[in-house]
Amino acid sequence: MSTENRRTQAIECLDEMLRELSRIMLNATRDYDYSVGEKRLRIWKTRTVKRISETIHPDEGEKLLRKHAHDSGTKRTQEIVEENVRLYRTFLIDLKDTLQKGIDDLFIPEILERSGSEQPLIVNVNGEEELDSSIIRSSQQLYLRNIFIIFGRDELNSLRLEKLLGARGLQNLVLLNTLSEKDTYLIEKLEQKWRWDSCALFVFTPEDFVRKTGIKSPLARPEFLFGLGWFCGKFGCQRVCVLSKKGANIPPGLADFSSVEFEDSINDAEEAIAEKLRDLGFD
Repeated sequence: MSTENRRTQAIECLDEMLRELSRIMLNATRDYDYSVGEKRLRIWKTRTVKRISETIHPDEGEKLLRKHAHDSGTKRTQEIVEENVRLYRTFLIDLKDTLQKGIDDLFIPEILERSGSEQPLIVNVNGEEELDSSIIRSSQQLYLRNIFIIFGRDELNSLRLEKLLGARGLQNLVLLNTLSEKDTYLIEKLEQKWRWDSCALFVFTPEDFVRKTGIKSPLARPEFLFGLGWFCGKFGCQRVCVLSKKGANIPPGLADFSSVEFEDSINDAEEAIAEKLRDLGFD
């Protein structure tokens, strides 16, 4: 596909996403139901990040992924939705303007399979063909999204979750035990595997608390909080979900995270977990 055709396709994609964004805001305002509007906006954002990454460049998709309203806990849902819509609309309009100016450096190199060649050919933004196996390898890995399952004491439910997700056809499942990995090794392992559109599921149970002398309430294990902070910094809080076993009192600071509660077996919450993953584009 020529660069001009790619630019036209990308601009049409952005126009479509802008129209959808306007409809979400219009419906939320008309129905005065900003909770539903917020959910629709999350789904829209996941789809839009994916489409921008595929039609333009993953870096641009990641820029949109990292844009979100700053919430200190005092803002109403309406204010958060309105601020996010403004942020997303401004980003898309600016990206469209850049494309219309004929700036082609945004595009990811196109890969063409050429019969009789030992390696695929790369077509750069100037239409010149290049051989570059490193770009090919990185492009093949580009859309391998991971679902990280992070757990502490409850290994059984973590394995159940892995089996449950695998049965639904989800791949690239990565289990991480916060109790058996050293912090430095954990960081190194995560740095090698994370992708911008991955997500993290934290299995949180009453056993993941510790008691400190002089403190009445039990505290979440520091390894758990460290992992939670790391993933939020990489993916954004909207791509992190806490799966809490009944009896695990979520710390107040984690109350705003997406969460699913289950009784004894995580299998009981299969549909709720599946819905969370669908919202993030895992279907």
